[in-house]
Amino acid sequence: MATIEYDRRFKKHFKTRIFLNRKLAKRYEERLDLFLKDRRNSILNDHKLVGRLEGTKAFNITGDIRVIYVEA
Repeated sequence: MATIEYDRRFKKHFKTRIFLNRKLAKRYEERLDLFLKDRRNSILNDHKLVGRLEGTKAFNITGDIRVIYVEA
């Protein structure tokens, strides 16, 4: 199973944007669980990023909220 390490910026954004919104927090938990089970699920829209974030990937929580991650 994958190990998840959270960046301090993620923790800050999570507290201010996601945690306070119950629906969004629930969606995050559902998508994270789905990501850990099946990264190729089309619901996640898992994709590589380009530009200054090259070398990272992201998956969707909602249409405008994404989780950026690095595969180890």
